Amino acid sequence: MAELVSWLGAERTGRHAAVRHHRRRRVRRRCRRAAAIGLWGRSQYIAAWVCLVVGVHLWPMAPVLQSPSLVALGALLTVVAVAAVLVFRPAGVAQSAITGAGAGIALLGFAIWAAVSVFA
Repeated sequence: MAELVSWLGAERTGRHAAVRHHRRRRVRRRCRRAAAIGLWGRSQYIAAWVCLVVGVHLWPMAPVLQSPSLVALGALLTVVAVAAVLVFRPAGVAQSAITGAGAGIALLGFAIWAAVSVFA
């Protein structure tokens, strides 16, 4: 029985290590893309890229964390990222300022709503 338990533990640990390795590869790939954006002389888009990646990642996380409101937050962050890219030239404002303000307001609003719903 001890051998079975140790084998199951080793299998589970190996599986978790593989998942962690896969996640690290995805993070490195996205970091390389952000670096590539900067190297191509388009550094003004890095903030929007990060906001877009965070927003899109919240959609599949919602069922895992059992929080359907994360879908709305992810959609809102995605809209902020896209809007910042479309609006910053005509507005004459730095694209990172639009992205930062929009994402900051969305995340702060979500945090306040979550805190109020927990304590209510």
